[in-house]
Amino acid sequence: MSNIIKIHAENLNLDLPVYGQKARSLRHSLFARTLKPKFLSPKSSGHTGGTIIHSPDGSSKIRALKSLSFDFQTGDRIGLIGPNGAGKSTLLLAISGIYEPTEGTLDVTGSTAGLFSLDQGMDPELSGRENIIIRTRFLGLPSKDVDHIMNDVEVFADLGEFLDMPIRTYSTGMLLRLAFAISTCTPSDILLMDEIVGVGDEGFMERAQTRLQNLISASGIVLLASHSEPIIRRWCNKALYLEKGECQEFGDVHSVIEAYKEKSRRERGR
Repeated sequence: MSNIIKIHAENLNLDLPVYGQKARSLRHSLFARTLKPKFLSPKSSGHTGGTIIHSPDGSSKIRALKSLSFDFQTGDRIGLIGPNGAGKSTLLLAISGIYEPTEGTLDVTGSTAGLFSLDQGMDPELSGRENIIIRTRFLGLPSKDVDHIMNDVEVFADLGEFLDMPIRTYSTGMLLRLAFAISTCTPSDILLMDEIVGVGDEGFMERAQTRLQNLISASGIVLLASHSEPIIRRWCNKALYLEKGECQEFGDVHSVIEAYKEKSRRERGR
């Protein structure tokens, strides 16, 4: 683990282009020069999703994150809360390096590991054992650690001879057991989680919870996006409330959750 672990953002904006949306009508062609870039108002675009920006050429993009500034330090366990389309998953992907900021700065010091789509990068035609090797490379883990990881996953997933069978022969539960075991086999400085999914039967779930707890404890900073209030309260000590890509509240997890719930109640009462 790195000596210094932190995530710093300053006026972070992130735009996602909308491909294939550009208008092709004669009317658009005639009047394109008179159009000006504009933001749709929050009232017209609802409370979910980022802000839609239209350009003079008829193309559009979505501002998924808007003017975010924050400092996360070692020991922070941050719950990302907010409605669908608030920017929670986008922020995780930006911190992981998958998305780059459009404007502003995002500095990440320390190694990152993401629990997003657990079976991402796995080949259904290859065996579980072969997929372990592929996933370790996909996750950027050192080749010298493959043997140790192989033994760890084999014991934890407990798939027996099926580990040498093509994973297309696995049930959904078996595939999730394998993917979860691989994704949680080594700690990182910064752990990014997009929801926490159930994996396997009750006995395996108990072991999975213990493994996840150990992984969280071994990580310097944890960010967890979830719609589950009990999960956020259980795993996090701080919360960042996002709406339309903007920070609404940040601070103590319980205070931020209550602020989010209160705003939701006011919105329903309108």
